[in-house]
Amino acid sequence: MLDHRYWQSAFAGDPDVVGRRMRVGGRAYTVIGVGPPDFAGTVRGLTPTFYVLTETTLLSLLAGGAGVGLAVWLLDLLVTADLPLPTPVTLDLGLDGSVLGFTFGVSVVAGTLLGLVPALQLQRRRPAGYPARGHRQ
Repeated sequence: MLDHRYWQSAFAGDPDVVGRRMRVGGRAYTVIGVGPPDFAGTVRGLTPTFYVLTETTLLSLLAGGAGVGLAVWLLDLLVTADLPLPTPVTLDLGLDGSVLGFTFGVSVVAGTLLGLVPALQLQRRRPAGYPARGHRQ
């Protein structure tokens, strides 16, 4: 996706640029479109770095929630199972608030740490058509 300003300056606004192959940083890319003139590359004012961190943290929280749901289901299955044991066993199983808090904390930390690498890579990259930091066109 090309920045509108870059499309105007590098391709003179050529509408046939879509589908062309171009090299950026030694890698080949196919142009899939041109952004509108007012597109800033952010979602509702979020920088791409913050967006990536938010996305990975939310995904890890979703995974943590799925793990808690699986734990509840397995505990219920274990308690209601009629196991042929030689002596009766009574199990007092339940979810502990401290374990749930730990799970929540691990999910947040994992999401943040796993999102840092792509977020830092985004921080170093500039979209096509944008000048390097500290430089003006």
